[in-house]
Amino acid sequence: MNYLLALMLPVLALSKTEVDETRASIAALIRPLMASSKAPVTEGELRFDTCEKHKIDWPALVFRQRPTVIEFTFREGCDIQGKITPQIFRPFLIDLKLKGLERFDRIQATGTMSAELEARAILKLQLREGLLTGKNARARFESDYSVRPNIGENGTQMENLGGELRISEINGKMISLKEKILVR
Repeated sequence: MNYLLALMLPVLALSKTEVDETRASIAALIRPLMASSKAPVTEGELRFDTCEKHKIDWPALVFRQRPTVIEFTFREGCDIQGKITPQIFRPFLIDLKLKGLERFDRIQATGTMSAELEARAILKLQLREGLLTGKNARARFESDYSVRPNIGENGTQMENLGGELRISEINGKMISLKEKILVR
């Protein structure tokens, strides 16, 4: 019991806002893959409803391993700015600006996408060396996330398979927070 309490103390010392904003910011990296996402936005969350919609040529990305460019600019209803150039089986850098959060205004990570070809492909996104920063805030994280593209007449819809988020530090406090995530 004492061991469990010792593991939980760093997490308990953090405010709910610190942990919630860390989760929301990491979702900002994953959400662009969810092209069909139309989840309602609640107060304090990053907004994506008016962000640029990108038609990603998934067969070219997966089978021909051509990188694609996803670019966002700040505007009303789009709280992310920057460019991501994902490619399959090769690391790519992520450096995005965020707005609308109390503590964080930038997210950086190294991403790697891979594909598993079963009856239908599964795309996996790995985020490593993740760093969220703001004027007085900092968080370190890693994440793994999976989606299954369903290519049809109306474009590609993503079946959301979810993933895992691991946060190792928030504002200088070492923690070990691991949880399942499902970005909508």
